[in-house]
Amino acid sequence: MHEKLPIRTGVRVERVRVADEGGYVVETDGQRVEADEVVVATGAFQHPHVPDFTSALDPGIRQVHSSDYRGPSQLAEGPVLVVGVSHSGADVAYESARAGHRTHLLGKAHGQLPFSVDSRRGRFA
Repeated sequence: MHEKLPIRTGVRVERVRVADEGGYVVETDGQRVEADEVVVATGAFQHPHVPDFTSALDPGIRQVHSSDYRGPSQLAEGPVLVVGVSHSGADVAYESARAGHRTHLLGKAHGQLPFSVDSRRGRFA
């Protein structure tokens, strides 16, 4: 099975904010991504790492760390942004996409993805 996810590696997320029309806007080093949900998946080995800046985000931004994620039923309708491109992030992105969400996966790959990533787009192999 192949899913065509817009996966970008080596991306630094500069800012996450609530969009005027609902959902969220994520500003990266050179790009802007809009999503209805944002998932931060940045920890390793069941030790969540939540960046300090997340406490300063608008309280209207729904944040779900991968350690608290149990399945796509936790996500609202619409696009989802997953931040963190290791196993947890990849798993969340895969489930989100399979559940019908337009899913964006952003972050720096550490050579641990359970699927192939093309430099222009991602696909599950």
